Amino acid sequence: MTDSKENTMLSYKGPITIHIRTFFGNFIKVVIDQDYKTVNRLFKSFIELTQNIAFYSAEKINIENIDIGVGEFNLISKDNFFNFSTRNKILKEHGPILKGYCEQINSLNVEKLRELKREKRRQSSVKDVGAHIGLIHVGIITESKLSFKIIDIDDDLSYFEIGVNIKTIN
Repeated sequence: MTDSKENTMLSYKGPITIHIRTFFGNFIKVVIDQDYKTVNRLFKSFIELTQNIAFYSAEKINIENIDIGVGEFNLISKDNFFNFSTRNKILKEHGPILKGYCEQINSLNVEKLRELKREKRRQSSVKDVGAHIGLIHVGIITESKLSFKIIDIDDDLSYFEIGVNIKTIN
């Protein structure tokens, strides 16, 4: 029996400003000792999922007259993959919508996800589908299923937790 090695590479909780995304994004690109493809998948997943917090979190903080979403993220290195996960508050009524998005993404292969992304992009001028497109993109670039949970907080709010595994090549 071999021991599974797990190492927390990044962990953050607070407002997800552009400065935070830039700093930790650069950390991923410079410090993570992996092949280009793995690092690129990690970086793109990081940007998409943290951007969703910044734009869509129900918990906001005002910084320099801009409302910034608050949440948290973690990057864990395991034996042959990385796990990147985020968590933020959402309006309770958005839980079933996000659950539906994630289930739909998990039911499709990469080619079907690309078709869905093109379809959603065409619709984007009609309605806001930004979070959905970002989650689809994560499914495409990682070629991995999304893990997700909706956890009730109270009558108005829930937590939305989402994670993805990125396999390492070496």
